[in-house]
Amino acid sequence: MKDEIDYKIVKILEKDAQTSFVEISERLGLSEGTIRYRVKRMLGSGQIRFTLKHNVVEGLVLIKAKNIKNVINRLKRFSGSIYEISGEYDIVAIIDAPTINELNKKIDKIRAIKNIIDTNTAISLVKR
Repeated sequence: MKDEIDYKIVKILEKDAQTSFVEISERLGLSEGTIRYRVKRMLGSGQIRFTLKHNVVEGLVLIKAKNIKNVINRLKRFSGSIYEISGEYDIVAIIDAPTINELNKKIDKIRAIKNIIDTNTAISLVKR
């Protein structure tokens, strides 16, 4: 993000991606055109993107690994949300599937990735 205004726009859209540019402009005290321009610029540069979400089962997979960069590249088949983290585990990947059974199949495939030492999965119950 370029500045604090971009950050505030993104935070509003994170809560509700359908918030109109007019509503955002009123909240931030800026013109609707300014909001539209900034969102268009952030979309064009890849700083933000909109994703359609539907009823899914979501899991947070904590991963201990050797050769972290290689593992992350392989995880990209399963998740668009992968983070290197501090602590006992090296990586967290947020994955989803239409059913718990399908989620389990993805987790089994993740566990089979070379250089993964251990995993621990938490199932998301409620997103707030």
